[in-house]
Amino acid sequence: MYQSQGDVDQLSQTIMTNIRKISQNVNSMQQMIMQLQSAPSSDNESVRQQLNKMQTYTNQLAKETSNLLKELSANTNPKNKIVKDRLANDFSDTLKVFQSIQYKEVDQGRADVQRARAASQRGNLIELARQLPAPPGGRPGQQQMQQQIQSGTGYQQALMMEEESNLEMLREREEAVKALEQNILDVNGIFKELATMVHEQAGLVDSIEANVDNATIRVAEGAEQLSQARHHQERARRKQICLISTGIIALAILITIIYYSAK
Repeated sequence: MYQSQGDVDQLSQTIMTNIRKISQNVNSMQQMIMQLQSAPSSDNESVRQQLNKMQTYTNQLAKETSNLLKELSANTNPKNKIVKDRLANDFSDTLKVFQSIQYKEVDQGRADVQRARAASQRGNLIELARQLPAPPGGRPGQQQMQQQIQSGTGYQQALMMEEESNLEMLREREEAVKALEQNILDVNGIFKELATMVHEQAGLVDSIEANVDNATIRVAEGAEQLSQARHHQERARRKQICLISTGIIALAILITIIYYSAK
C-alpha cells in the first residue's frame, strides 16, 4: 500500500501520542495499586473497578498501537526505518512497564481473593460460636424452646445465603483476575509482533523473547495457585456447613431432653 510522507508523519505522530497515553495510564494505575495495597478493604471497591477499566482500556490502546506500528513498517522507504525502529523501541519499553503494572494488579487481585476467603471463614466460625451457647441453667418453656430451634434453623439458612453471596463475590474477583491474566497474554502477543518487526535489532529481540517467556510462566503459576486456593475454600465451606448443621441438631436435642425431663 502506497503511503505518502504526510501519511507516514501522521501515522508516526499517532503512535507517539498513544505511547504517551499508555505511559500516563501506567503512572495512574501505579498510584491506584499503591492505594489498594495501603488500605485493601471493600471501601476501595470503586478504586478497584476504576483500575480494571483503565487497565482494559490501556490494553486495547496497546493493541491499536501495535497495528499502527505494523502499518508503518509496511513502508519500505529507508528514510522511515530510523523512525520506525525508534518508535518500536519506545513502544517496547513502555509495554514492559505496563506489563509490570499488570503483574502487580493481578497479584493484588489474588491477594484480595485470599483475604476475602479468610474473612468469610473467620466470620462464619465467630457466628457459629455465638449461636451455640452453653446449656441454660434453667428449664425453658415449650415456647422458648421452639423459638430457639427455629432461630437456629433460620440462622443456618441466613448463613448459607450469606455464604452464597460471598462465593459470588469471590467468583467475580476470580473472573477479574482471569481477565487480567488474559490481558497479560495479549501483551505477550504484541511483544511477539514487535519481535518480527525489529528482527534486525538482535538485542531488542532477545529482551522481548525473555519478557514473553517470563510472563507465560508467571500467568501459569498464578492460575495454578488460584485453582488450589479455590479447592481448599470449597472444602472448608462444606466442613463449616456440616459443623453448623450438627451443632443446631445437637442444640435441638438438648433442649428437647431438658423439656421432657422437666415434665
